[in-house]
Amino acid sequence: MASGIFGTGKPVLYKQTAGTAKNFTTDYAVDDAMIECTGHGLTAGDIITLSSTGSLPSGLQSGFYYSVSEVISSSQFTITAEGTNNATFTDNGTGTHSFTPYSSKVELPNFILSESLQEDGFFHKSVINGHKEWVSKGVHVNLEIKNYIYKEGTEASIRSKFKEIWGLRNTDLWVYKHIDGLNLFRDSSGDPVSFVIEDVQLGYLTQANFEDYMIIKLSSKDYVDFNNML
Repeated sequence: MASGIFGTGKPVLYKQTAGTAKNFTTDYAVDDAMIECTGHGLTAGDIITLSSTGSLPSGLQSGFYYSVSEVISSSQFTITAEGTNNATFTDNGTGTHSFTPYSSKVELPNFILSESLQEDGFFHKSVINGHKEWVSKGVHVNLEIKNYIYKEGTEASIRSKFKEIWGLRNTDLWVYKHIDGLNLFRDSSGDPVSFVIEDVQLGYLTQANFEDYMIIKLSSKDYVDFNNML
């Protein structure tokens, strides 16, 4: 497993496709972070948004993209807005609450990941003394993921993983750098930043065994705010 300040575990790419909304309840007097929904079908790292016919429990925001931080059981889970701190609430709100999952994801368990940052900005020159100051507009992130698909095992599994990754081209994606860290790339408003696959390269490690790999190159479409990831 890879590790670092952004968490541990495999990268995960999410399609921005909403699933079916499900109702949920809370009981802040028992647990001010637990959300209850029988058969929620979520896994850690899944992205959800919340809504209500009345008002959500105080502390939760409608339309914000939360990450599932822990699945306690098939009927209980917690969520996080940033990193590892669970979102908490101080009442149960009013009306009927629901969440919408974005669970269409591709996991990349056998990988090497590299990252580069590209800062956009300009120099501002003083008309009085000619002094120049760099004014930053934001930072774009470029990712390169080398996925060893031969480790998927059988030929059928390798083909399935290839098709899964290939199908993400020309699609806006959300990206977890390391899923176990629950750190989604977000902008200054806390919303997930969209990435796009710019290139997919194929190869194999040795001619003897033809161990297939794919290199997936992604770039952020908007600026990333690392303060919303730590």
